[in-house]
Amino acid sequence: MLQQSFTSSKVCSAYTIMGEDAYLIQEAVANLKGHFEDLGVNFDFNFECLYFSEKKAADVVDVIETLPMMSPYRLVIVKEAQLIKEKDWDLLKKSMEKGLAQTVIVFVHEGKFDKRKKIFKWISSQTQIVELVTPYENQVPIWIHYMAHKNGLTLDQGAALQLLHLVGVDLIEINNEILKLKNFYQNQKAKLEIDDILKVVSKKRIESVFDLTNSVASGNKALSLQLVTDLLDQGQSEIGVVSLISRHMRILKKILEHSGEGLSQKQLSSKIGVSPFFINQYIEQSRRWNLDKMAVVFDLLFETDRALKTSPLSSKIWLENFVMQTSLLAQKEMSLS
Repeated sequence: MLQQSFTSSKVCSAYTIMGEDAYLIQEAVANLKGHFEDLGVNFDFNFECLYFSEKKAADVVDVIETLPMMSPYRLVIVKEAQLIKEKDWDLLKKSMEKGLAQTVIVFVHEGKFDKRKKIFKWISSQTQIVELVTPYENQVPIWIHYMAHKNGLTLDQGAALQLLHLVGVDLIEINNEILKLKNFYQNQKAKLEIDDILKVVSKKRIESVFDLTNSVASGNKALSLQLVTDLLDQGQSEIGVVSLISRHMRILKKILEHSGEGLSQKQLSSKIGVSPFFINQYIEQSRRWNLDKMAVVFDLLFETDRALKTSPLSSKIWLENFVMQTSLLAQKEMSLS
């Protein structure tokens, strides 16, 4: 877990936290703060959190060169470090290379760091790098149990899988739902089960994804576009919609791959890691697809995800483009059948 990065008794003068997952970054910063609080840092006078989009490099230098007050260290967190330009790094380097006495600076870089850049070599030599790797889907249940434990809850394995299927793999969203569970069940039950999750966590989102993938498979372009809008209106981000669809399609693909093995619904549910509550719906929907069609859809999903993360065009345009292309694919295949 993240705490392992900060449990050393040795204190570094600078850290760089980098990663693409907002929850992991949030946890890393919280754990680092907790580490320095344990070392006796008085945060009332010796803590500042700066957003680089609102500051200049000279402002950061002024802050990090300020001495701590009644405390062994001063902690300065600089968020949005991905916005720091080369000329800004030159100014920061001069200050940091002089030595920061008892100030500890933490750069929080959201997203991937281009490790080919010259500045990365310097950062690697002058700061302790904490690189946060977004978990794969099969690792998300571990994080669900971690978040639950952190909030005084215990989930059985079925409940954890149920939460994953209802919410998806976004750790921030999972954490928000666990906070709802905490408010509802705290001190009431020793261990939460599937039915407990269903009482609190809305099924609307996953039902919307079922509806969307059904309409896409049938080539219903107008309904598909409306369902995309519905998901966005529920608070799901464009990248989140692509993530939910991708995960949903992977489940359908696994069902198709195991369809000739004669497995019971319970066995199939266990084999592919799907909550038994939804397995029948997945099986029914898988009959609308075939592996060739899915291969094309996964290519489109990959292109859409990359475009959402790199293109300056409106995110919704890329989602609508995905729906249009996939619906045309479905119509074409139906016309040939």
